Amino acid sequence: EVRDFLTSPGRDPVFVNMVAVDADGTPVGYLEYEVTPEPLEVAVFPNVLPRLWGRGVNAWLLRFGEGRTRTYLASRAAGSQAIVRVARFANNEPARRLFEALGYRYERTFWLMRIDLSEGSAEPTIPEGIEIRTLDPERDVENAYEALAEAFADHWGGPFEPYDQWRHHHVDGEAAMFEPSVWFVAVDRDEMVGVAS
Repeated sequence: EVRDFLTSPGRDPVFVNMVAVDADGTPVGYLEYEVTPEPLEVAVFPNVLPRLWGRGVNAWLLRFGEGRTRTYLASRAAGSQAIVRVARFANNEPARRLFEALGYRYERTFWLMRIDLSEGSAEPTIPEGIEIRTLDPERDVENAYEALAEAFADHWGGPFEPYDQWRHHHVDGEAAMFEPSVWFVAVDRDEMVGVAS
């Protein structure tokens, strides 16, 4: 996954991920970026071994990411602006305290939901005229992207990723583990109107 992320098309070399090491050269932390170019938004993700929490390594990595964003911003047109975002799991209170101490403010919560399939569920009904089938990798990949891009056009946090990046992350990249038999598409005549993977 890391290799796929680092080799993704369109990555800006300014935002090179970095590894923090201790005096012996042992990796103890990692900083990665997720960049949306227009308007510029940079998600900064520091990852530090728990034994070093509370010793300033996460804060240093965050400030480094902010500095890298400022450097990049200075190379753009006058008046350009950027937003830097961080993320944490809801129960990670030390991260919340750190982010607030560094001036970050709460913006949004994402929920991960699940269902217990052992309890059974109602049989779905398919709207008239809609065909549900598995994805055909020879003819459906680009149409699946277009349907997803349209569905997420006004999604919070920036525009949908470009096709070459999406294809790298979900189809061609080693970490994608692309398996078309578990991708389902909904088709209305010749138009793809839904995708589930």
